[in-house]
Amino acid sequence: MKRIRLYILKMNKLLFVFTILFASSCYGVQQEKLPQGILDYINSHEEFKLLTIDDLRLLDDYVNLKTYYPICFGDFNRDQKEDAGLILKHNGLLQLVIFNSYKESVKPTFVYKTGIYKEINFGGNQDDQSVIFEHLGMLFSVIHTGENCGIEVIDIVIPEKSAFFVYWDSRFLQYRYLNYLDDEYDCETISKQFQTHTSEKDLLGRWYTEEGVSEPNLIISDVEYPSIEIAFNQFVINLQRSHTNNDVIYYKFSNIDGAGALPYSNVEFDNNEPIAEIKQISKDRILFKWLGFCKKETKERIYTENLFHENLEEVMLVKLLEY
Repeated sequence: MKRIRLYILKMNKLLFVFTILFASSCYGVQQEKLPQGILDYINSHEEFKLLTIDDLRLLDDYVNLKTYYPICFGDFNRDQKEDAGLILKHNGLLQLVIFNSYKESVKPTFVYKTGIYKEINFGGNQDDQSVIFEHLGMLFSVIHTGENCGIEVIDIVIPEKSAFFVYWDSRFLQYRYLNYLDDEYDCETISKQFQTHTSEKDLLGRWYTEEGVSEPNLIISDVEYPSIEIAFNQFVINLQRSHTNNDVIYYKFSNIDGAGALPYSNVEFDNNEPIAEIKQISKDRILFKWLGFCKKETKERIYTENLFHENLEEVMLVKLLEY
């Protein structure tokens, strides 16, 4: 009986979502009213195309095709800055794209299927992991800014069929995708994925890349003096806290331990300049940014390749050992 009551509650929630979305006149905005920065970005990247009335014809019974464009606004990644989520064609496929903090910089984030939906094909390209439903090459999804579990989300509704939502998972720094009828849809469970309250004590531990590579690793037994261990103690870069700004801790160079030798061992470094940044994402995840050593005489940055990933300036590290 409990299972049946839960299902009825979820169905009522789904009907509520349908009612709000299709009773509201705020489905989107006209194309000419899209944010100029986003329009400029789309027009300068040929792989992106705005939708046309022909792409929207299946929605004729649900929206005003002359004024509708599928876009919604909100603080979806909860950084206190406005984001824009809209449906575009990318290399011919309909995609939900979110421009986080678009008023400051315009950079697209694609929203893909997560969890069990990675393996489900809704009739489109088998390799397409878009969260947007289409039929005969035309859009058959309506998006809307919603509120769920106390946070702003993007509701994705397939008319007369089902309703999904997209929310920000701060543990993995990615958008996740759920159906309102999913068993996973539970505010207590979801809330654990967007809790960001941390303290510096949570930094204590040994940190690795998400791939679980054992070296190098970041050792924080004291938040003031962390170390980067390379090749199992053969080469250790010791850091010293410099300052903190907007939840980012900046570290400067202290000294080097171990048997290894730094390629620039004959260079005098400016020990007052930060060489690394750490930002807490959750209790077990941090963003580590490597800035490189700074020459004291010329202020030139050298040895700037990230120690954890040569192709990334900033890398996610996971705590695998508590201190």
